[in-house]
Amino acid sequence: MQVNIINFTVTFDGLEDQLLADVVKNEQPHIEQQRDDNIVNLAGYKKKIIQCEKTILQMLNDSKPETLLDDVDLINTLESSKMTSEEIKIKIEESTKLEEVIEQTRNQYKSVSIRGSILFFVIKDLSIIDPMYQYSLQYVKGLFNKAMQSSPESADLQKRLTNLINQITRMIFTNVCRGLFEAHKLIFSFLIASSIDRQNLLISEAVWSTFLRGGGVIDRHEALPNPDPSVLNDITWEFAIYLQQNFPAFDNLAAHISKNWPLWQKYHGADDPINEKIPGEFQDKLDLFDRLMILKLFRPEKLLFGFSNFVEKKIGNFYLEIPTINMQEIYLSSDVKTPIIFVLSSGADPTQLVINFAKEKGVIDRLQSISLGQGQGVVASAMIDNARREGQWVLL
Repeated sequence: MQVNIINFTVTFDGLEDQLLADVVKNEQPHIEQQRDDNIVNLAGYKKKIIQCEKTILQMLNDSKPETLLDDVDLINTLESSKMTSEEIKIKIEESTKLEEVIEQTRNQYKSVSIRGSILFFVIKDLSIIDPMYQYSLQYVKGLFNKAMQSSPESADLQKRLTNLINQITRMIFTNVCRGLFEAHKLIFSFLIASSIDRQNLLISEAVWSTFLRGGGVIDRHEALPNPDPSVLNDITWEFAIYLQQNFPAFDNLAAHISKNWPLWQKYHGADDPINEKIPGEFQDKLDLFDRLMILKLFRPEKLLFGFSNFVEKKIGNFYLEIPTINMQEIYLSSDVKTPIIFVLSSGADPTQLVINFAKEKGVIDRLQSISLGQGQGVVASAMIDNARREGQWVLL
């Protein structure tokens, strides 16, 4: 028995193309329609050429060699096909030129679709942190399109693109944050900021992998002795050597630490290592993410503070402010097919919050409530079906 596994998971480039179509439909719908029509026309032209070729080959096959030059139908078909081929060739050239113009216009909006793809794959990876975090592509695309529609208008293209990117990032961040545990919200912000830099090639994949997994194999022939095993354990010191041997930004790092240990010891003991000056040329040489690597090396317990600093400098304070629960906004992000699910914890009961909101909306008489337990599943299912028909609210 043989099993073939086909991976239909969306790729970054594939999602980027999907989102780009959504952006262009929202911003310049006539361009996207023109593109669709042009694709259909091009396919039709190519199909017509193939049909002409098949017809000629079939007629040549059916004709007798001795009467080939006297076959009037064949000669007329060849002549007609030649004219048709020339006309189609001209149309294909025109369509190809039109396609180039259309693509140039569409590519102006590529930065927006790239940001949407970045956000989706960050959200997708949240399931590695906690399997509860499962967000569908359909949900994220829905937020993406809602954000575009609510983005501030501008006649200036660059300003409009900035507005779109900011609104999309903020809306998706806010909605996803509502479903995250407090301990994971800062990590989510950091993943957004770092993923944007990775996409812009400001952070290499090798550096990112090292940051997540630590150092690898080192050349021990060039390894210097640990300057102070009581402060730096062997694994930490080998990490410093690995950075020196593999990344130009950290060239001479281990050697500098070994020769100038009192300076580095001061950095290690600083109350605020995030803002403490890094010894030697590394203060000016290292970028913001490289400084996190130094923090990981000397003060790993301060990394969360380093994440906050990185997020603030890269994408702003908004992504450090935990969104408050606003029932109006939550309500607007749902529909009859998208229920609101509250994850309960000790001491937190959203029942009164929902009841108060129903009163504000003037629909308290349409709110049905049921406490789930053994045998209540059938009753709850019937209430949901009835609510869909009658436009009621159900609180389970």
